[in-house]
Amino acid sequence: MLVAEDDHISCYHIFPLRVPEEYRAAVCEFITRANYDLKYGNFEMDFNDGELRYKLLLTEHNFMQKDSVALANMKLLMFIGMQSWMRYGNSIVDIMFGKSDGKAVKDMVKQCEQAVE
Repeated sequence: MLVAEDDHISCYHIFPLRVPEEYRAAVCEFITRANYDLKYGNFEMDFNDGELRYKLLLTEHNFMQKDSVALANMKLLMFIGMQSWMRYGNSIVDIMFGKSDGKAVKDMVKQCEQAVE
């Protein structure tokens, strides 16, 4: 979902499932830990209804350029959001269904990343 503001465009990648109330604290812990390491964008969760999304911003400077540059920047927003869900989505689902907690999953993701490096 794209939302145009006065000086930026927000790009939201909304997760198709709602986080069950009993797992919202654990998911919140996980996304807080994940957000600390992210360079672009961040995860957000609505504690009221369990909506989970990934948000990126494109500033006015980046979208008020030539059409081809603006389009490339929009594609980059979509790609980064999809990559973030691919990287963290399975871990979030594990927490949502009670298979793990936020810290354990984040530690596991970090170990996998270090093994690849």
